[in-house]
Amino acid sequence: SYSFCTLLPHIKMQDQRGNLEDLLVTEHPSHVRLTSPRSLMLCRRHGILPEELYPRSFQSFVEYRGEMQEMVQRRYDHFNTRRLEKLNFLVGDRRALLEQEALDGMQLQQQQQQQHMDAYAGVVSPSAGSPERSTILLKDTYETEQERIAARMQKEAERAQKVELLAMQRADEQEHKEMKLAWAEQRHQETLREVEGARVRNIMENAEKKVNRMMHVRGTQEALAELTEHKKLMISSKEMQRQQAMEEKKRAAEEGRSRKREAQELRAAQIKQRKEEMERARVMHLEGRLQEKGEKAVDFERVKLQQQVERQHMAENKQQAEAQAQGRMRVEDERFMSHHAHKNMVDEQNRGVYAELSGQRAQAEQVHLTHKMQPHTHTHTHTHTHTQLKAEAKQRRIEDAKLRAKELEETRKMQAMVKLQEKEHRQKAMQEQVRQQRLWEQNEKKIKMLDAKEAVERQKRKEKYENELRQQQVQQKMDRILSNEDAKWQAVQQQRMHLVSSRGPATPRSNPSSPRAGATRRRHSVGKSTR
Repeated sequence: SYSFCTLLPHIKMQDQRGNLEDLLVTEHPSHVRLTSPRSLMLCRRHGILPEELYPRSFQSFVEYRGEMQEMVQRRYDHFNTRRLEKLNFLVGDRRALLEQEALDGMQLQQQQQQQHMDAYAGVVSPSAGSPERSTILLKDTYETEQERIAARMQKEAERAQKVELLAMQRADEQEHKEMKLAWAEQRHQETLREVEGARVRNIMENAEKKVNRMMHVRGTQEALAELTEHKKLMISSKEMQRQQAMEEKKRAAEEGRSRKREAQELRAAQIKQRKEEMERARVMHLEGRLQEKGEKAVDFERVKLQQQVERQHMAENKQQAEAQAQGRMRVEDERFMSHHAHKNMVDEQNRGVYAELSGQRAQAEQVHLTHKMQPHTHTHTHTHTHTQLKAEAKQRRIEDAKLRAKELEETRKMQAMVKLQEKEHRQKAMQEQVRQQRLWEQNEKKIKMLDAKEAVERQKRKEKYENELRQQQVQQKMDRILSNEDAKWQAVQQQRMHLVSSRGPATPRSNPSSPRAGATRRRHSVGKSTR
């Protein structure tokens, strides 16, 4: 059994035939392919490729791995928007064309009906062509046309249902054809065998015919010898008749040449006039093309100026972004410098505290040495113990101050590192934002360039279609002119033949193109070859 795709190999299994409205209305438009002649003609007229009207998947817009989803979505949305705009435009044009065709059909039918009414009114009676009767007939015609249009729409709806049945019928026909081909092959082999036998029989018959022909040629040679003797006797009697015939032939040839010269001059004048008309048409066409090129140049300059303004605007935005980034960086640098100055001030204070503590320690050691040199008494022992306790407490305070200073330094270092990391993170985020902005601008610029390129190519295709249509019209006009000229020439030849025949019977002249003259030449050649 054969499937629908076997009968139509250029359409995929899931594809469906359709027109522009099917692409706009169908639930799965990606399975529809344009095959309607009217839809394809409208696409060619407006320079739009059918591939531009088919939907595309989201993945087909991804240009490289890891691309931003927003840019891919932007291209996808732009393509779908443009596709729907083109589709709506073409569908509107198609509906207008259908309405115009229906209106032309109604007008043609009304004209035919009016002609029938006029003929009927002229034949029957004056009362039959009254306005009331004409109005009734027009109403009936309009209702009939409406019914015909409704029936036509219903037929178009039923046509899609019949396609599947047609496919099955074609599959059965294909199977039947294969059986017929096998039977025909068998018959062909039998026919070849019969032809071979007939060829052998024909060879035998040809051999017999050759023998008979040789006998006939011998008889013909003898007859030709007798004819040559008879011709030699008749040459002297026909010499005067040949001279008169030659003179009449010369006069007729002179008349024919004069008439042919006049006809050639008339034809040359007509050709010259036609060439002048074609040259004027070509000059007008060139002027129109020059005007179109001027308009295109103006449009190109306007687009170029718009692009320059957009580039200037983009450069200004870029400069503003860079200025803002530099301002933020300056603020961060000032903040970092102020932090560094505060840190230096705290370090100076800590160094002062360290110097004061070291001085106090030196004084305590000197007091301790002086007490050692004095005699040991109970008072000295008590004072020495008290001083030692004070020195130990002071030492603990110094160590605590050192620990706090160290912790504070570490805390400040951590804060500085965090601020530096935040600054680097902000710079990276800003750079990433600038890069994304640049990529987005490049994507928009690319979309605009693709739109401009598509518009140029569409205009070229449109001009090509118009030129082909114009050439077809010119070719049809030239064919009509040539056919009219051929008809005129044939009419002139017929008139000339009628004039020649009306002059009456003339002396027989040898016409080289007549069948009788050809037969005579063949007889002479056969006679010479036999001699």
